[in-house]
Amino acid sequence: MDDPDELYSLDECTTIDKKITKKATKLLGKLLKQEQMEDAQMVVLDAKSGRLKAWVRLDRDTEKDEAGKLLVHSCSGSLIKPFHMVMALENDSLSLDSVCGTMTYRSAIKTVNDEVMRQVIMNGYRSSVAERKWKELTDTENPSTSPFIIVVGYNSLAHQGTMIIPTMKADSVNVEEHVFTDTNLMNLKDVLRVDRTESPHLAWLTADTDWYGYATTENIYTADDKEKLQPVGKQIQFAGLFPVENPQYCICVVANKNSLDAMPAELGDVVNPLVKWLLKR
Repeated sequence: MDDPDELYSLDECTTIDKKITKKATKLLGKLLKQEQMEDAQMVVLDAKSGRLKAWVRLDRDTEKDEAGKLLVHSCSGSLIKPFHMVMALENDSLSLDSVCGTMTYRSAIKTVNDEVMRQVIMNGYRSSVAERKWKELTDTENPSTSPFIIVVGYNSLAHQGTMIIPTMKADSVNVEEHVFTDTNLMNLKDVLRVDRTESPHLAWLTADTDWYGYATTENIYTADDKEKLQPVGKQIQFAGLFPVENPQYCICVVANKNSLDAMPAELGDVVNPLVKWLLKR
């Protein structure tokens, strides 16, 4: 973690909220102990301004906040699958209501059906790009992104597709407009609007507010398992924007666990208390 090109530093960011950071640190610490996670990160954005409020990383071995040294490439792009799905479907002139086998593409996204999603991306992107793109979305050995970038993407739903990207320098941001077509944005809001019946893997999410959100798990392999034959753990991810009608915060939580039974519901003890606390502030 000493390569400056691989790090973000929060030292110059003036929008960090100490109280939110303290709350996030406490909840992540509880997660590491109760669920036996190896490490976990949380990012919190102010949904209205797009400013960074907290970014905390805890490691089970050190049990201290690593906020001063946060890896840029620290997780797979698994939570970005819905974004690439809607773009690939549009490229292939398909709608969310089109049927693949026994389910619609909408259902495939909401239930995190990797077999269907991989097929859509393979068909909707150029052959020279598709395989690399899918690897970026699923590879935990060579992570392609960070919770910070993921939460910026999800927060764009609150700004009609405009991405507000904090620079970590004072309170300045970069703005990228029109990242998605109108159809992409409409479809993203459709598939990411949380319905606990259609997306049972999100049933643990607090029902006190309406969400745009998604959760995934990806296999973790040992470095010498080149054939990806025997996973040794799971990377669990969740991102959410809330409330839907008047978004106030956008959060992302990523955790690694040396267990094949790990599931997104284990993040409930972090996400739900944090959301209730944030909305009361």
